[in-house]
Amino acid sequence: MNAKQFANIQTAKELMMRRKLELDEPETSRPWSASFKENIFDYTHPDKKQGKIAKKCYADWFASCNKKPTVVAHNDQLQDNMMFGSQNSLSGATDFGDVTIGVPGQEFQQLYRVGEEPLEVAVQEECEMLSGECLDLKATKTWTITRELSDCSKRIAINKTDHPKFRNAYKYFNIWLSEVVEENKKVI
Repeated sequence: MNAKQFANIQTAKELMMRRKLELDEPETSRPWSASFKENIFDYTHPDKKQGKIAKKCYADWFASCNKKPTVVAHNDQLQDNMMFGSQNSLSGATDFGDVTIGVPGQEFQQLYRVGEEPLEVAVQEECEMLSGECLDLKATKTWTITRELSDCSKRIAINKTDHPKFRNAYKYFNIWLSEVVEENKKVI
């Protein structure tokens, strides 16, 4: 097999996986507040306790994070989308498919999924050094949790609990909101 054939096979595999994971499904662009509200309030949760927790998270998000957009947000800062140079310094980013106008707390959602320490140490120090402003860590955590709850609520409503995004969210909920996971073991 030559390099071109190999590349064609890999491209076909990637396209199949992207379709399976619904990564390229067109979405209508609308404010996060509308999307979160619809997913959290309009969909039925597996039980009242989870619904109450999800609605509280939304209220926290609305109170502290629903602000006028102030930054261009990459919105998909995974390690796979970052390029590193010598001494592991960030030298660039790739995959700008999710770029949006947003708020600083929204930008670092992916990093919170890695853990609190990288968010608190690296991002806090770097953000302050580069911008002169402190990153609101609580806002970033609230963004992340509310977005995951919104996505999960929607997937429960459309019966797509076998989707990898749904399963990953519950992995994170084990850390962030263990009471949600304990009550919902029957769903996953």
